[in-house]
Amino acid sequence: MLEQLLDEALQATRLGNKPKADQLLYQLADASDGVVDVLVKALRHPGKARQALAIRALHLIGYPKNEPAIPELIYHIGDPNLLGWSEAVETLTDMGPDVIVPHLIQALLEKGPPYHADAGKNQTWAYDVEGLCTMLSMKTIADDYALRCCPTVHCLLSQAGFSQAAGASPDVDTLLDVVERAGDQVAYVLPTLIALVKKQRESEVGKHAQKLISAFPEEALTDYKLQLRQL
Repeated sequence: MLEQLLDEALQATRLGNKPKADQLLYQLADASDGVVDVLVKALRHPGKARQALAIRALHLIGYPKNEPAIPELIYHIGDPNLLGWSEAVETLTDMGPDVIVPHLIQALLEKGPPYHADAGKNQTWAYDVEGLCTMLSMKTIADDYALRCCPTVHCLLSQAGFSQAAGASPDVDTLLDVVERAGDQVAYVLPTLIALVKKQRESEVGKHAQKLISAFPEEALTDYKLQLRQL
């Protein structure tokens, strides 16, 4: 019955009948026990339009009832091009950083998504990290997400070795985007940023790191003045 409601909402969407689709999704969201399990199952199988509707229903259900869907929603954050990506971000951030940040940190450190039937054989964990960094660097969500995840992002940045080899590490520039979003409260990243500028002085990544260094207040840079003279 619940899966049928989702399928009917998909059919209404394909026919351009958005009011009917919305009505069915609200009906689905108001359903009793078992609805979250059905929606999580939908997120684990192919069908991007159907997945987007499942995300919409989970958003309507709200926290804490939709909490079991957090890992699947974070998996979908890995690809900003997916239908429903923005709604997945909203669904997660509506839960608040105290709920979501531990899951984001776990996803960043585990460096890999759960098994999905639609996951390609050549899928790399780096792509998922870049999608998460895209979310964390968004100006439309609270800066607390970037600030609290920044130590983990800095750990990945330190481990990256500043290599841009495909699949070897997350794209360094996306990691720097999170550092930038975190602001000038993360002075602990300065040694890594300085090392990055030294290794990639003329690259766009090196210039990005230099820009971040320049944004820190003078008092934060004082202890690094000898290293900064070498840049």
